[in-house]
Amino acid sequence: MGESDPRKESGREPRRGFKSFAEAFASLTPAEHVNRFVIPHFVPGAVFWVPDTEAAFGHDAAHPWVLLENYDPARGSVLAAPRTSSRIGEDPANEFFIPAGVLPELDRDGSVLLGNRRRLFASRFVQQGYRYVGCLPESWRSDLLRAHQEVVARARRSMQGR
Repeated sequence: MGESDPRKESGREPRRGFKSFAEAFASLTPAEHVNRFVIPHFVPGAVFWVPDTEAAFGHDAAHPWVLLENYDPARGSVLAAPRTSSRIGEDPANEFFIPAGVLPELDRDGSVLLGNRRRLFASRFVQQGYRYVGCLPESWRSDLLRAHQEVVARARRSMQGR
């Protein structure tokens, strides 16, 4: 007979009558926005500008944070660490150096502070205006993840020794 509309089968009526993409985009709920436009970028090595007031890190407007693992839907979060240009070399065993220019917006040399990992919740990316910078090239991602695993392994050994 007739073809069915998959949008209606999902229990959701299609939205019609938008005069512009901006109007359609603005109509998305925060959860729809996160699911469609944010979570697809949640991969290890992705970089987001996160407001310092939101992350309780730094005294500037924002710092780049680098994701260290894939999105965890059970927790609704990702594990990330900040990248800073002012604390390079303070704790070399827990830092991962990324020079300026690896991504266009990373215009100064900096270190990812792997000892300062935190969970960033997906809902906050939209609510607080975290901005996607880009994803580190594959060679940088694999080195970053290796360094992160070493920091985690050292921390576990340290905990077992107590």
